[in-house]
Amino acid sequence: MIPPILQSTTIDPEQIVAQTDSARATIEKFAENLAANPQGTLESLLQDAIHFGIKLLLAILIYIVGAWLIRKVRKVLVRMFTRRGSDKALCSFVTSLVSISLTILLVILVIGTLGINTNRLRLIVIVCSTLVTAASVSVSGMIGWVGLVIPHLCRKLVGSNYRYLMPATYLGGAAFL
Repeated sequence: MIPPILQSTTIDPEQIVAQTDSARATIEKFAENLAANPQGTLESLLQDAIHFGIKLLLAILIYIVGAWLIRKVRKVLVRMFTRRGSDKALCSFVTSLVSISLTILLVILVIGTLGINTNRLRLIVIVCSTLVTAASVSVSGMIGWVGLVIPHLCRKLVGSNYRYLMPATYLGGAAFL
């Protein structure tokens, strides 16, 4: 079963035409209401603007708090890697990966708070990630592909305990090549 976050909806051309016609009818109805009852229409427009302003303030607040939390998580990760004496490159890679992932999730959350449909954005991010992965594998060759696939296969076979996973990955990669 595909998780709901990865499911995408397909839009057919008839649906696009129907949405365009609906938008056109809404604009025409607004113009008629403005001509017939300017006071009521402007009050309604003001209420909509206030409602959108509140959503915008909420989105800004969510972004500020989320950015602050991302900085805190990054500091905690750096402190954790420093205490363990881990390699600086590993520390930098993991903190950057976590920071970028959380920032993408934060942006999707903020955009969703504003009322924008994030399904298309999610699809674009997945396609771009796939293209970047394909480009890096095409540049690095078969060894890069083995480095991407074999660890995942070995994790399925031996589990996630690194004491067994690392040797299995080394042997699996060597056997595959």
